[in-house]
Amino acid sequence: RIINGAFSLTLSVIIVKALGLIYKVPLSYILTDEGMGYFNTAYTVFSFFYIICTTGVPKAISILVSEASGEGSAEKISQIYTTAFKMFFLFGFIISVVFFALSSPISALIGNKGSYYSMLLIAPSILFVCSSGIIRGYFNGHLKFLPIAVSEIISGASKLVLGLAFAYLAKMLGYGFEVISAFTILGTTLGSF
Repeated sequence: RIINGAFSLTLSVIIVKALGLIYKVPLSYILTDEGMGYFNTAYTVFSFFYIICTTGVPKAISILVSEASGEGSAEKISQIYTTAFKMFFLFGFIISVVFFALSSPISALIGNKGSYYSMLLIAPSILFVCSSGIIRGYFNGHLKFLPIAVSEIISGASKLVLGLAFAYLAKMLGYGFEVISAFTILGTTLGSF
């Protein structure tokens, strides 16, 4: 069971990385250097908030669920999951709102005001990432790795398809690179949902 789970997770990581590579190549042609600058700036700031929200959370949930499962306490597992999900949903929501509210000052502070729209549209991803971290930790605690692997592949594929589709749409509509980057980010945010 563990070996199959490890294999499915490893395979999903390889697939997600391949999807990321496939995503970046056409995206760099659509956005060019200017648009990629806005895109990458938004992702760099997002990474900071992402780390705050996810460091250790899935692992902690996994350990707690595993211990409760070992005790045979379905009620305790349900309490752990429900409490953690509510707590981190709220935490993710608050961090998303803070990120959203600080997008303008942050983009000005780092000297890339054009990344403002991209930051606005990536902010909700924090909420989705917090929620999915709890769900993945729950499955990990039950040693059910296939749902985790499948969810990562679906997320990666959705980000690829929606991100590129939105970028292409914004370009066809004649928007500037600030907005094209934001549309791309919107696609990846919807993909993370």
